[in-house]
Amino acid sequence: FDLKSTRQIVTPKIDPSTFNHSAGSHRQTYSRSHRRCRAPPLLPTPVLPSDHRIIIDYLKQFIREDPKFDQVELLQPVVPSISPPVIFSGEVRKRKRGRKPKMKVHLDDCYRGMEIVNKNGVAVDLNVLSMVEHPFEAEIARRTEGLSKEDELLGFLSDLVGQWGSRRRKRRIVDAADFGDVLPLGWKLLLSLKRKDGRAWIYCRRYI
Repeated sequence: FDLKSTRQIVTPKIDPSTFNHSAGSHRQTYSRSHRRCRAPPLLPTPVLPSDHRIIIDYLKQFIREDPKFDQVELLQPVVPSISPPVIFSGEVRKRKRGRKPKMKVHLDDCYRGMEIVNKNGVAVDLNVLSMVEHPFEAEIARRTEGLSKEDELLGFLSDLVGQWGSRRRKRRIVDAADFGDVLPLGWKLLLSLKRKDGRAWIYCRRYI
């Protein structure tokens, strides 16, 4: 084979995998084979000890270094019991037509049997009090006798010594001793305005 001779024509072999045929210009362009780089594998997340584990290990080491380590006594912590505040509230249950709602004082077991003194110095039995229905109904009706309009009843509430129990000023918190000796000293009443069938009146909504 003579390289200088022009008579012998050698047709090179073309590997179609390394050439792309352009449909627009019909020109052959060289194409490089792209090698995809594999992403490095994700490193496993190291499992770190929790904060509680670190604190416990630190305390153990600190106790062991104490010269009085043999005298250390591990006692069960005592959790103080906190008694909830006493709130005596009246409950209005569903009733049949023609019957007045029953409102009773609900007492916790820890307060049953306690004797609390009223304004006259007489002990009040809370067990008996829990069974009484509307102990202030007669006194409130006596004081509001002749008052039937809403503005008159609201004026009655505003004249009582106490504080408002709502922004609309239709509930008044007053001292229970001002309405009799039924409840012990320090207890309060939540008086409220109620309307129904064109009538309005004042009633005791809750004991506090």
